[in-house]
Amino acid sequence: MKHSLFPTAEAMLLPDTLSKLVGREITAVSLQPLTTEYGRSGSRILIVNTNQNTGPRFILKRVSLAWDWLMRHTEDTLCRSVTLWQYGLFDQMPAPIYPGVIACAHDDEGWAILMDDFSSIILPFTPFTQAQSHFFLEAMAAMHTQFWQNPALKAPTLGLCKLHHLYAMFAPRTARTEMAG
Repeated sequence: MKHSLFPTAEAMLLPDTLSKLVGREITAVSLQPLTTEYGRSGSRILIVNTNQNTGPRFILKRVSLAWDWLMRHTEDTLCRSVTLWQYGLFDQMPAPIYPGVIACAHDDEGWAILMDDFSSIILPFTPFTQAQSHFFLEAMAAMHTQFWQNPALKAPTLGLCKLHHLYAMFAPRTARTEMAG
């Protein structure tokens, strides 16, 4: 494994630890919930403010099978977002793709993914321009070229989902199951 998990989200967010992770002095850390139009899987998203809101800002994503329906329906028992980071596959992303993952933790609540704050560049719910569409297609092509037939992707330790999960995750049956609780 290229990257190690922290034992808890709290340990990962200690000012001294965060300072080492980001290469800047962090003297204080506070969390606040983030509500957004995006991310309806059930994950919990928190803003990580530092240095009394004068330092860098980050995003903490908390995921767990207990509350994330996409994890449940794709049998994501290892948290593939974390395993891809742990095993260094995110580090192999071609330009212009930058996953923004700084560190991850696993504790009793589930997984915690600490990321750069990209909220200022999230696209609104509007049709893409022709230039944006071209950019996205080029980025996806670069990613597929980078990982095409990469044997590392076959490792069961990554916990990647199977094709049938992709087809079933947005099926009416899945929605009915989730709505029923």
